[in-house]
Amino acid sequence: MNLFAYGSLCNPQAVAAFLRRAVDMVPAHAPGWERGWFVCTDNAASGSYACDHCDGLPDSCRVLGIRPRPESSVLGALITLRHDEVPAIEERERSYRLREIGVCTASGAAVTALAAVPRDEYLCPGRSPAAIPAVYERAFHDAMRALMGDATADITPVAPDVAPRREDLTYVRGDGVTRGRCTCAPAAGAPYLGV
Repeated sequence: MNLFAYGSLCNPQAVAAFLRRAVDMVPAHAPGWERGWFVCTDNAASGSYACDHCDGLPDSCRVLGIRPRPESSVLGALITLRHDEVPAIEERERSYRLREIGVCTASGAAVTALAAVPRDEYLCPGRSPAAIPAVYERAFHDAMRALMGDATADITPVAPDVAPRREDLTYVRGDGVTRGRCTCAPAAGAPYLGV
């Protein structure tokens, strides 16, 4: 079974950590889809990211998602999964639902793969104040550069309707520490400019 990764799942170390095995990734793209910062996690509920300043949890964060767009294509990676690993992916990707999509490998072969598509209730409203965790963005771009080499011209996510802020947050899901809400004011004038 194939999984199409287009965000944080493109990082082989991250995938290996929760699947508890090494994974091989093959560059691929998903025609008819676009990637963007339009998913807002319920960060306070899942405890995914804590503020680097007060160690509290922001209410939500923006993360990557894909949505249909006929004239676009999303670069990513194919990962081979065992059937018994699908529940681990579903648990990790709680803000998404897995669905089958058509994907093309670098050699041009067409395959069907599972992809994490955002659930409607986690799509960011047009004026959402949620910020991008800077560490998430860096990890995504580092993973894509490692996977694609110099062929990274079109990996920059599609800008959402409103340019979100970047914030210095630390990934903390599953560390067992109880945290309150973030008490810091949002960073003023820190728009997402792309890379």
